[in-house]
Amino acid sequence: MSKLIVDDETLQVILATLLGETEDLDYLIPEYQLNGRGYKWYIDPSERKMVCVKGGVKCYLLNYNYNNENKYLLYTTTNHVILVNREDVNYIGYN
Repeated sequence: MSKLIVDDETLQVILATLLGETEDLDYLIPEYQLNGRGYKWYIDPSERKMVCVKGGVKCYLLNYNYNNENKYLLYTTTNHVILVNREDVNYIGYN
């Protein structure tokens, strides 16, 4: 059984941001973009497996220091939760 990493409130904020319905939100989640082109493999800690994600995909920051490993925990727009080294992402902001 997989452990749920993204709570319902955070997921609702991310979905509202994707839909452009941010007027009623109390806070926003910063956007990031994966570096590079082509596909790369990342760890999905919630499913305990590797997932393939294309470079350049927009992501939303869930945790900036996951398990004290200096890695970002990100939710991608391709519906994956991935663990990424900090140097492998670019900060976009609140677009």
